[in-house]
Amino acid sequence: MSADGSNSPDPTGDSLFSDLIARLPDGVLVVDQAGMIRYTNPAAQQLFKKTESELIGAPLGITIKLGDQPEMELPGEVGAARFAEVRVGSAEWHGKAAWIVTLRDVTERKLIAEALRESEGRFRSLLQDVPYVAIQGYGLDGRVHYWNKASEALYGYSEQEALAGNLLTLIIPPEMRDAVRDALKNVAAGGVIDNEELSLMCKDGSRVSVYSSHSVVRRPGQAPELFCIDIDLTERNALEEQLRQSQRLESVGQLTGGVAHDFNNLLTVILGNAELLSEQLVSNLRLYSLADMISSAAQRGAELTRHLLAFARKQTLDPKAVDVNRLIVGVKGLLHRSLGEHIEIRLALGDDPMSAMVDPGQLEGALLNLAINARDAMSNGGVLTIETANIELDAEDTARDTQLQPGNYVLLAVSDTGFGIAPEFLERVFEPFYTTKEMGKGSGLGLSMVYGFVKQSKGHIKLNSEQGVGTTIKMYLPASAETIVITEESKTHLSGGDELILLVEDDELVRTFVSSQLSSLGYRVRIAGNGSEALAILRVQNDIDLLLTDIIMPGGMNGRELADQARAINPSLKVLFTSGYNENIIDHHGRLAPDVELLSKPYTRLELANKVRLVIQGAKSSKP
Repeated sequence: MSADGSNSPDPTGDSLFSDLIARLPDGVLVVDQAGMIRYTNPAAQQLFKKTESELIGAPLGITIKLGDQPEMELPGEVGAARFAEVRVGSAEWHGKAAWIVTLRDVTERKLIAEALRESEGRFRSLLQDVPYVAIQGYGLDGRVHYWNKASEALYGYSEQEALAGNLLTLIIPPEMRDAVRDALKNVAAGGVIDNEELSLMCKDGSRVSVYSSHSVVRRPGQAPELFCIDIDLTERNALEEQLRQSQRLESVGQLTGGVAHDFNNLLTVILGNAELLSEQLVSNLRLYSLADMISSAAQRGAELTRHLLAFARKQTLDPKAVDVNRLIVGVKGLLHRSLGEHIEIRLALGDDPMSAMVDPGQLEGALLNLAINARDAMSNGGVLTIETANIELDAEDTARDTQLQPGNYVLLAVSDTGFGIAPEFLERVFEPFYTTKEMGKGSGLGLSMVYGFVKQSKGHIKLNSEQGVGTTIKMYLPASAETIVITEESKTHLSGGDELILLVEDDELVRTFVSSQLSSLGYRVRIAGNGSEALAILRVQNDIDLLLTDIIMPGGMNGRELADQARAINPSLKVLFTSGYNENIIDHHGRLAPDVELLSKPYTRLELANKVRLVIQGAKSSKP
């Protein structure tokens, strides 16, 4: 019996107990009241790396008291620390009170625990700093256990604020809280939470769309913990909306391009015949005015189709290096007359050369359209500001918007101080025939024409508007390194001639009209309704001076293919294309090739006469 009345064995007593203690894997020591070792079993000797004789009579070296003690560092090789778990009980040694000390080697367990803590620390550090991935840990009562930096950036709460809060009140909107409570109860009962897209709250009250993945961690003896990984979908959703908008506009563009082709054929006949009537009815004022009204209406219809083709990016452009600042200064007088005295025009033009690769006529039209839109938004007067600057968009700039491409641009911005556009209308402002103006004011084609022109010019366009403040439209025009060439528009009115022209046109009305116009100008005319008929004529008649052909024709051969085969028969043959919608057959993505001459439908008698004469004489014209 031990001195305290316990059943602790006396190692020097019963040989059975002595033998058992000697075989224990844990070290056993008997220490007297002075702290000196009086007994050691083999396991203790191995722990201390000493013999029995070296340990007996040596001090243990630690403060002894009953119960569990702090871990004890054991002797070992340099740089390889070893530790033992210490427990102390009372004993009797040769009739005197003593301590029985048990030692258990916990070095491996301690190393594993430390490695686990280090690994967990590294993992937590990694998760804490991982960008764009918001990670949180919650108890099933909603209390926040973990909140990384990405969560701070996404939701606006600091880690300290979040750890003092609750999931339900931090980021869960009121209308979702009951559902989240039920989900937490389901997890407590052994269930799981589905991954899903959610609209959650931020500190400032705004909402953010996230894809939230959930994982429940269940550890023995501990309450389950819910970990959430939230990915911000704001940018993805914005890109998807841009794609949907682009696809919608592209679909409308395909439709309008096809309509414009047929409409331009009709307008060519109407406009041309109205001109003839006007010439022949000069002496009859009443009938002359009617013919003039028909001509004016046809001109307005032609303007509408030009806008439709511009939006559809199916017009043919003649881009050249343009001094944008010079062009703006040149049209300032026209803008003053168009806007009225109640609107002030301010120019903030960059000092550097502003050279853009665009069609100058189309750019003038786009600028005038934007100015007129601004005028309508400033009925009580205001300020129209036109700014230019050379800018470079890099990969970081364009990563936020898939419609932007890296490169050098001339920025042309038009701003007004009007009433602005309501947010719900912004995504539709570039659609054709869509307008926020009251009935009868505006066709809804102005902005769509500007949009199509800029896109077809390989540029970009952005609109920002705030109600009560105004609207800014920015056109990013592709910069040009070519030398700016300033040319004067020819004022020469060319007459007809007596050359032989082969007219190829599938539309009977247009074919009849153009044939009569050419004949009235003195030309000899052969006609064909398609490419096959035209080639048959060319094979038997080698004195044809000009091939005047439509581009879009039935029969499996378009105008460009016909021209190639015709020149194989007659290499000196001059070719003039005409069309209201070319579908990129004679140009390269809307840019007229250097060797191509085009007369766009609808056209007047004078335009027909001048263009035919220019091509026959071999002079490259400046306008299609």
